Amino acid sequence: MKVLIDLQGAQASNAKRGIGRYSLALAESIFALELDWLEVHILLNFSLRETAADLRNHFHSKCPQDHIHGFFLPDKDSYSASFYAQASLIRNFVIDSVSPDVVLLTSFFEAPESGVVIDLQTNSKHLNAIVLYDLIPLLHQDIYLTNSKEKAWYLHKVKKIKEADLIMAISKYTESCTKRELLISADRLAFIGGGVDQKFFSRGYAGPSVARKNRKKNADTFMLQIKKNFLFCVSGIDPRKNLEFLIEGFSKLEESIRADLQLVITCKVDKSTTIILDKLLDKFSLSHSDVIFTGYVDELQLRQLYIDCYLFVFPSWEEGLGLPVLEAMSCGAPCIFSNVASLKEFEASELNTFDPLDISDLVKKISDVIEYPSKYLALVNLSSTIAKRYTWNAVAERAISSLKEKTLNRKVDFQKRDGEKNLSLAYLSPLPPDKSGIADYSFLLIKYLTKFYEITVILPRNSKEKSSFSDSNLHFLSEEKFKVRFDDFDRVLYHFGNSKFHINYLSLIQNYPGVAVLHDFSLDGVVSLLPEREKWLWVSHGISANYLKQNSTEKKIDVIFPQNLPIIDSSLGVILHSNHALNMMQKWYGDEGTFKCEVVPFLKEIPQKLEKKLALKKLNIGDEFIVAAFGYLGVSKMNLELIEAWSESQLAKKSILVFVGELVDSDLTKSLTTLINTLPEPNRVLITNWVDDQVYKAWFSVAEIAVQLRKNSRGETSAALLDCLANKLPTITNNHGDTLNLTSNEVYLLPENFSVKALGRALEHMFENEKFRAELAKNGLKHVSENNKPAVCSATYHSKIEKFYRNENLKPFRSIEKLKKKNLLPVTSVGQQGFVNALVKSNSDSVRRPSIFIDISELTQRDLRTGIQRVVRNILRNLVINFVTDRTFRIEPVFINPSMEKYEFAGEFISNFLELNERLENKQIEPKRGDIFLGLDLAPILIPKKKEILDELVLQGVNIQFVVYDIIPLVNPEFFPRGAHEQFKLWFRTVSNYQKLICISKSTEAEVRHWLKTFFPERLERLKIRNFKLGNSLLSDDLTHGYPRSAETILKIAKEKRLFIMVGTVEPRKGHQQVLDAFNLMWEKGEDPALLIIGKKGWNVDELVEQIESCKFFRKHLLWLKDCSDEFLLRLYAEATGLIAASYAEGYGLPVVESQNFGLSVFARDIPVFREINESFKNIHLFSASSAQRLQQSFIKWRNGLEISKSEKTRSIEPDCWENATKELQKIIFDNS
Repeated sequence: MKVLIDLQGAQASNAKRGIGRYSLALAESIFALELDWLEVHILLNFSLRETAADLRNHFHSKCPQDHIHGFFLPDKDSYSASFYAQASLIRNFVIDSVSPDVVLLTSFFEAPESGVVIDLQTNSKHLNAIVLYDLIPLLHQDIYLTNSKEKAWYLHKVKKIKEADLIMAISKYTESCTKRELLISADRLAFIGGGVDQKFFSRGYAGPSVARKNRKKNADTFMLQIKKNFLFCVSGIDPRKNLEFLIEGFSKLEESIRADLQLVITCKVDKSTTIILDKLLDKFSLSHSDVIFTGYVDELQLRQLYIDCYLFVFPSWEEGLGLPVLEAMSCGAPCIFSNVASLKEFEASELNTFDPLDISDLVKKISDVIEYPSKYLALVNLSSTIAKRYTWNAVAERAISSLKEKTLNRKVDFQKRDGEKNLSLAYLSPLPPDKSGIADYSFLLIKYLTKFYEITVILPRNSKEKSSFSDSNLHFLSEEKFKVRFDDFDRVLYHFGNSKFHINYLSLIQNYPGVAVLHDFSLDGVVSLLPEREKWLWVSHGISANYLKQNSTEKKIDVIFPQNLPIIDSSLGVILHSNHALNMMQKWYGDEGTFKCEVVPFLKEIPQKLEKKLALKKLNIGDEFIVAAFGYLGVSKMNLELIEAWSESQLAKKSILVFVGELVDSDLTKSLTTLINTLPEPNRVLITNWVDDQVYKAWFSVAEIAVQLRKNSRGETSAALLDCLANKLPTITNNHGDTLNLTSNEVYLLPENFSVKALGRALEHMFENEKFRAELAKNGLKHVSENNKPAVCSATYHSKIEKFYRNENLKPFRSIEKLKKKNLLPVTSVGQQGFVNALVKSNSDSVRRPSIFIDISELTQRDLRTGIQRVVRNILRNLVINFVTDRTFRIEPVFINPSMEKYEFAGEFISNFLELNERLENKQIEPKRGDIFLGLDLAPILIPKKKEILDELVLQGVNIQFVVYDIIPLVNPEFFPRGAHEQFKLWFRTVSNYQKLICISKSTEAEVRHWLKTFFPERLERLKIRNFKLGNSLLSDDLTHGYPRSAETILKIAKEKRLFIMVGTVEPRKGHQQVLDAFNLMWEKGEDPALLIIGKKGWNVDELVEQIESCKFFRKHLLWLKDCSDEFLLRLYAEATGLIAASYAEGYGLPVVESQNFGLSVFARDIPVFREINESFKNIHLFSASSAQRLQQSFIKWRNGLEISKSEKTRSIEPDCWENATKELQKIIFDNS
C-alpha cells in the first residue's frame, strides 16, 4: 500500500502549534513502522520554502529523498477562486504522478490566506483520508462563524469533508461529533487518537525544590522573569481556550498562596493580543511579574517549562484532543484540566478536573494541590500512568490499519458499460495515396479501430478527404479545425515515422497532446527536415551529442542519438511495436521512458495472393527465378551488400534480383548504379522505385526468395519483412533489430554482422532446396498469423490507449481544459507564464536522463584567463567529451546573472566555446528529481544573491555541489580588499548549506573542515567534503596566442640562464613584495638574476606597483608582463631557469604544476598545498623565509644548486591530463557514500 501524506498541516499557520506538531509526529511514526507492505511518501508545499526546507531536512534520515514530493503555487495577486483552482490543479498533478493508493490529509481546515492548498480529488484512483481534529466552529457558530464569508468557506469545507473516503478522528469525542453532525457512517470513520513523543517529553518531573533551582536558568534562557514556583498553561486568545477564566482564577487565589506563585502562559503575543492581555491583567489587578506571557517558544523551551512548572493547568472548555495536557503529563508535571469534551478521555476524575465555567472550582483545585502534598503526588503519579498509554506508535498503527482495511474494500471499475457510445478519436497519420508504409498501415488499422472508436481523420493542410475512405463511416477534419475543436475529442492518436508526411505532427503533439505511435524509435529523418534540428538533438541528449555530431566522422550520428524526446515527453503514452524498440527506450531513457510505453505488435493481414500467371502479366516479365527485396532502398537496408553477394553466387546467371521500393538517396543511387554497371548482365538487377499497392502485391506472387537485411536500426518493425512472411515467401534476414523475435525455423537467419560470402551461401542454399523454402514459408506464415492478427492487435491498441488515458498523470491536461471552459485560467501573459512555470517546477514529467547543470556564470560574462577560469574551461570541455558515451547523465552548462530569476542553459556560450556550426539558444532550465547542480565557477557575489533559487532547486530534488578553490579570504582576510572577507563568508555559508563541497586539494579540504568545525560544526554531520587533483596538461584548444613586444629581450635573458619568473595576479598574498626586496638586495650587490613578473595588477598593491615601476633595475633585471598569452607562457616555462612561487596561501598553485610539463625548477614557499604538490614532483624546492634577507639566502643557495646541476630539464612525471582529472571529479560527483 502506497500512502502519500500531505504534510501541509506542519507548514500552515498552526505549524508550530497542536495541529502542526500532531501532523509531524504522525508522519514520523508511520515511517517508523517500517512495514514490508507499506510504502510511505510525503507531499509538501514548496512555495512555503522555509518550512518545506526544514521538513525536507527533518526527514532526511527518516525516508528516501525520492519519497519527498512537493508542488509550487502560481504567482498570486489574491486568493481568488481562479488562483485556488490553478493551485489545486498543480497539487493534484503532483499527487497523480506519485500514483498513491491513499492520500492522507493531515489538516483540512486551513484558510486560503495561510498559503496552503488542500483539496479532495473526487473520482480518483486513490483513497482520500482526512485527519480530523475537531468541528468546534460548526458546534459554536455563534462564536466562530459570525463573518459571512468565513462561514461560507468553513461550511463549504465541511461539505467537502463528507466526500472523504475515511475520516480519522483524533479523539472519541471528535469521532462522535462527526458521526452526529455530519451523518457519517461508521465504516467511513476511524478513531486513531493522539500521542506524545515520550522520548522528547520524558525527563520526568523535577519537583518543587529543583524547579526553584531552574528558575534562574529559565529566566536567562528564555529572558523570562520567573522568580517563583509557577503555574503553567499553553493557551491562546481563542475564546474556547478560556484564558480570562484562568487569569481570573489565579487572581482569586488566597494571598498566602499567590505570594509564592507566578502564572506563566505560552501563547501568541503580538500587538493586537498584547492589548487584550494587558486589559485582562488590569481587570484583575495583576502585574506582568504575576503573569508572564512567553510568546512563541520552541520545543526545547516548551519541554523545560513543562518540567519546571509546579502545576500545569488547562482550562479550555472545548477541545479536539488537548495535546499540551499529554505533553505536560509525559514530562511528569502534575496536571489539572477541564472536565469537558475530549479532555474527559484522559482518565478524568474529581482529582484532576474542574468545571471550566466555575471559578470557585478552579481556585479550589489549584489551592488543594498546593496545600495538600498527597494530592500533589497523586497527580504526579497519575500523569506518569496516563502519558504512557498515549504513544505515537499506537496512533500510527491505528491509522495504517484503518487505511489498509479501507483500501482492501475499495474497488474501482473503469470498464466500458454495455450500451455506452464509442469515444471519439482524432487520428493523425499519413494515408493512401501518400507514398508511405505507415499510410498503408493506418488504412488497415482504422478499419479495425472503428469497432472501438468514432474516428475522425485529421487531414494535412490543404488536403481533401481521402478517396480510400469514401464509403466508410469516418469523419474528416483539417489540421486547422482540429486545433480549434481539440477539446471535443475524447482521444487523440498520432503516428510517427521518418518521412515528410509526419513533419506537422512534431509540433502538433506538443500543443495538442495525445498517444504517440512510434513506428521508428529514432525520428532523425523527419527531424532533419526542421530548421531547428540541432535543438532536438540537444533537448534529447544534452550538449555532448551536439559536440559528437560536430566532431565525429560517423555520418549517421543522428541514428546513434535518437531524436525523439519532445515527442515522448509531449505524449500521454507511447506505443511501440516490438521489445527491440522498448529496449532502445530503456537504453536511452531508462525506467522512466519504458514506464510510459506499451508494446502493440505490428498488425498484418494475411493477403489473398494473385495467381502467378496474372502477376507475371501485370508486371510484364517472364517466368524466371526472382530474388526480391521489399521496401525503400537505403544504406541501412544493405542493398549494396545484397547485390555483391548475389552477383558472386550462382544465382547471378539463374535469377533476377529485384528491389521493390523507392530510391531517394542520391549518394546510394550513384553507388548502386556504379556497382550494377560493373556486372556482366546489369539488366538482371531491377529497381522498381515506388509502386502502387497492386504492383507491390504482384511481386510477392512471382518472387521465390525474399532478402530483408538491416543495420543501424531506428527501432522500427519491418512491415516489408512481415509482408514477406504473410505472403508465405521464404525469407533471408539478419539478426538485427526487430528480427530478434524470429527463429531459424521461420526465416533463414544470418548473424547480425554477416559477411558477403555468408549471404551468398544463404542464397545458394535457398535456391537449391525447394523443400527447405517451403518449410520456412509455412512457419513464417504461422508466425504472422499468431502474432500479428489485426483484430487482436487493434483490440490491444484500444486497451493501451484507454490505459494511457486512465493514467492519473493526464489529469492536469484534462483539468486545464475544464479550467479554461470555466474561465479560471490566467488571462494575462504574465499570469499564464507563472501558472506554467509552477506546473513545470512542481513535476517535470520529462523522461530525459538526469542532467548535470554546470554553473559557469562568471565565465559566460567575462573570461579573465585566471587560474580558476582555466580550470573551469578544461573541466567543462572534458565533461562534455566524457559524457558522449555515458548515457547515465547529460551535460547542461548553465548561467545566471544578477537580473535573472532563473538559471538558463548557456546555449550561446557553449556553441561558441565548442565552435559548433549550428548555434543553440539560451533556454530556462527545467530541473527534475535526480539532477545535479555543480557550482564549477567561483561567483562569491552572485551565489549568495541567488540562494533562494538554489533552495528551490533542492526542493525540486536537485543535488547541489560546489567546487571550492580555496577559502583564503576566510583564513587570511588581511590579503584582500575591505569587505572581501564578509562577502566570501556569505558565499561560504551559502555553499556549505547544500550537499557537497569538492576541494581542489587536500590542503584546501583540511582548511574547509577546520573552518566548519570551528563555526558550523553541525553542518559536518550531513555535508560531504571531498577533494580531487587538478590536471596540469596544457591543451591547444584552451590556449591564447601571441608574443609581447619585449619577447626578444626576455628570451635573450632566458638563454643566459638567469631568468626567474613569477606567475599570477599581483596581489598581497602572492609574496611579490618580499621577492622584490630580496632581488633588490642581490641587484645592489651586483648580482644579475632577472625577475619576470607575469600577471595583471590586483588589489591593495599600489605601493608595490610604484616600487616596481620606479625601481632603477626596472626593464633591466626587473620585468613585468601584465598581459601574457598562453603561448608565450609555455615558451617561458620551457626556457626560464626557475619559477618562484612565494605565495603565503594558495588553494592549489596551477603555475607550479603546469611548469612541471617542462621540468622547470620551482622555488616555492613552504605552505601546506606546496608540500602536497611536492609529493608528486621532484623539481620543487621549499623555502621558509620571514624576511627578504632570509629569502635572499635561500634563493642563492637554491640557484647555486641549479648551476651545479646543469643537466637538461626533464619532466618530473607524465602530465596529469584534464581528462583524468575530470573523471576523478565525476566519481566524486556521483559518490553518495
